Amino acid sequence: MPPKLRGSGGWSGRAPTRGGSLRCPRSSRERRAVSSGPAFEGGYLMGLLKEVLERMERGIPAAGLVEGLCWKDFEGFAAEIFSENGFAVLRNLRFIAERRRYEIDVVAFQRPRAVLVDCKHWGMRAGKSSGIRDAAARQRLRAYHFEGKMVQIFPDAAEWGRASIIPVIVTLHQEAVTEHNGVFVVPIFKLNEFIDEVRCGIFDAKEVKLASLRRFQD
Repeated sequence: MPPKLRGSGGWSGRAPTRGGSLRCPRSSRERRAVSSGPAFEGGYLMGLLKEVLERMERGIPAAGLVEGLCWKDFEGFAAEIFSENGFAVLRNLRFIAERRRYEIDVVAFQRPRAVLVDCKHWGMRAGKSSGIRDAAARQRLRAYHFEGKMVQIFPDAAEWGRASIIPVIVTLHQEAVTEHNGVFVVPIFKLNEFIDEVRCGIFDAKEVKLASLRRFQD
């Protein structure tokens, strides 16, 4: 059964008070010793996910647990949450559209939806709301071009009949901006709540029909 990271007030609610933190290796030597390959993600990140789950089940704030992760492991943690929820996951997806190269940190597929995730491991700083809006505009552009490549990237989608494209920015902290121009902004500790709402079809505004998907198969 997928882990459930429960916060307060749904995914768009305010963050709980910060709790303790799980130490992340700091030096380059220490990081090489523990973060090389699938064993790291299958062990360290799953251990982190389990600890977050246990803290929240006991009512202990867990938002601070992921603060020690570097940006790469932050992306891996977000991908792990989708994977544990039964999604097929691609990381660091690169594709070319209209002679430009695009990259999406995490793409999670579960019929009939594709969730496109841009991970922002940003701390607290002035002017971040403006930065979030700029990032949302770029993610919206990636989502637009992803539509035309979806079946090439994930051939199983050709059998879905329809597909909803859901662009998301996953952040370290709860942000003042929770949605901008169709792109949702979700704190990492509320990602499971967001996934629950995704499955209910709440965010299915952008839908690609099967007829459109077929055009891009060849």
